[in-house]
Amino acid sequence: MTKILMIVHSRTSDTGRVGRVLAEWSYELDVRCPLHGCELPADMDAHAGAVVFGGPQSVHDRDAMPAIKAEIDWIPRACDSGKPFLGICLGAQMLALSQGAKVDFHPVALHEIGYAPVRPLPAWRDMMAETTY
Repeated sequence: MTKILMIVHSRTSDTGRVGRVLAEWSYELDVRCPLHGCELPADMDAHAGAVVFGGPQSVHDRDAMPAIKAEIDWIPRACDSGKPFLGICLGAQMLALSQGAKVDFHPVALHEIGYAPVRPLPAWRDMMAETTY
C-alpha cells in the first residue's frame, strides 16, 4: 500500500475528508503531529505525497514554537522530492513562507483567509473525475 504523509497540529486532529478520500483510494495514511514529538521523515522516499493541515497556530509562532519552525524548514525537502504536496490553512502559510513568500497579518486585522487560483498538474487530472468541486 502506498503511504501519504499527513501532518496535523493537534493530538485531537483528524484528517477529515482529505483522509477519507485518500483511504478510499487505497492510500495508507501516515499521520504525524510534530508539535507533540512526532518526527518528520528525512526524505519522501517512503511516501507518495504529503498533506500539511491547519491548526490554531500561525507561521508567526515559529520563534516561540520550534516545531513550527522545523516544519517550515522541512517543507522544501518535501517539495524538492517532486511528489505531490498540499498545504491547507496553516499548511498553506507554511508552504508559502518556505518558498520565499511574505506571510503577514492583514493591515486592518481582517480574518486571515485568501483565495488564489489552483492549477492542477496532469497527475491530478489522472486521479480525479472531469469535474471537481
